Amino acid sequence: LLRIYDKNGFPPDSNYLFLGDFVDRGKQNIETICLQFCYKIKYPENFFMLRGNHETSAINRVYGFFEECNRRYHSTRLWNTFQAILEILLANTRGASYTFGQDVVVDVCQKLDLDLIARAHQVVQDGYEFFANRRLVTIFSAPHYCGQFDNAGGTMTVSEEMNCSFQVGTILLAAQLTVSSPE
Repeated sequence: LLRIYDKNGFPPDSNYLFLGDFVDRGKQNIETICLQFCYKIKYPENFFMLRGNHETSAINRVYGFFEECNRRYHSTRLWNTFQAILEILLANTRGASYTFGQDVVVDVCQKLDLDLIARAHQVVQDGYEFFANRRLVTIFSAPHYCGQFDNAGGTMTVSEEMNCSFQVGTILLAAQLTVSSPE
């Protein structure tokens, strides 16, 4: 997360829209969500968060956030407090697992007069991936996801002229780093 800010600018110098899944399956979930909340509070006009499925208690109880809160603070109180805060973020009333094809994307874009739909929640190899003749883009910003994928992480920047560009990066794993001490 800090690499994203370092590369793209820190709020309020850069505006952000996060597409959910702030917790689970990564390290330092508590610090990550706290930093996001702090930026949202400090820069409400520059920082936006959409709720992903991992911001629901049924999911983050199973996939790591509950365990991290309980392990580090020996109590479920912190996790329960986060759940109350996350409930404030609007939830998708549609539910999960909606399958769609290129025809649906094109139809929705025409009906809503959209040029592009941006989505997340799916690992893509190069950090972003287009679908449906570039009418839909999947953005996935977690490089080397869960230590199991060799994917890059991506972010999308939208200019004031509504032009989109993509930034792609990978991380150096601890085994790849060479640290030298001053002598």
